[in-house]
This record gives sequence, C-alpha cells and structure tokens, in this order.
Amino acid sequence: IAPGEKKHKKEGLKKIEDELSKFVKVEGLTHDEIDAIIAALTVKLYYEGKAVILKGSDGSILVPKANLQHTLIDWQE
Repeated sequence: IAPGEKKHKKEGLKKIEDELSKFVKVEGLTHDEIDAIIAALTVKLYYEGKAVILKGSDGSILVPKANLQHTLIDWQE
C-alpha cells in the first residue's frame, strides 16, 4: 500500500491512509484497524487470483502477487 512507510509515525500513517482511501473509507482509524483493512483487501485479492499463499515450516502467509511473488511461487513448487 505504501512501501517503506511506518504506521506508528504520524506521517507514515497518513500516507497509508491516503493509499487505502482509494479502496475504503479510512478516516480516523487506528493502525490496528488499518492492519485489518489491509488483511481483508489481501484476502479479497486472493479470491480474485491476485494473491498467493507462501508456506513455510512455521506457518503460511498470504501476499499480493508481484514480480517477486511470481519468482517465489516458482521456487516454492
């Protein structure tokens, strides 16, 4: 959403909110609520075929597809 921005810093949270506002109303949310929105959007992307599950020995994580993720999928298989 806003690579490199820190949600615990006022400026970073504002940039993240600005990017998220393209998808949902985010005005006045806490960083925890913003985390929940990002997680929900990632799940939506997964069901649209635009995210992948990366499995590891200690669990799995759902991430949006990008050039790096395509490389990781090939490596994972």
